[in-house]
Amino acid sequence: MPLPEGYKYLGFIFAKAETPQAVEQAPGRAHGALVFDIGPL
Repeated sequence: MPLPEGYKYLGFIFAKAETPQAVEQAPGRAHGALVFDIGPL
């Protein structure tokens, strides 16, 4: 659902890595790299 009704989830982060520890760390690193630029509709 487009914004503004679909404002709750702008996307999802999935992780795949060689170790469980790397999988657990990946979403945090990915989230830290995100930049949101939501302009007027």
